[in-house]
Amino acid sequence: LPRLVSQADFGVIDFVNSIVLLVGMLRDIGVSQILIQAPTITSSFVSSCFWARVGSGLSLYALLAALVYPIAIFYRTPDLVPLMLA
Repeated sequence: LPRLVSQADFGVIDFVNSIVLLVGMLRDIGVSQILIQAPTITSSFVSSCFWARVGSGLSLYALLAALVYPIAIFYRTPDLVPLMLA
């Protein structure tokens, strides 16, 4: 892989990977632990947990989409924009 990808491109991919992992950790918001530790689970409870995860995922994606252009300008790397939005 190092022979096929330049150091700059490898750095961009590594940066995007770290952001994706961070957003993935923030997206869970503890719903998995709540479902595991709940004494009783009803369909409305599962539905609420599902929509909480969907809402947190959409809001984090919207935040990331709003911040991707300033981040790309700050690092002077326009290649970040399509990678972060994909």
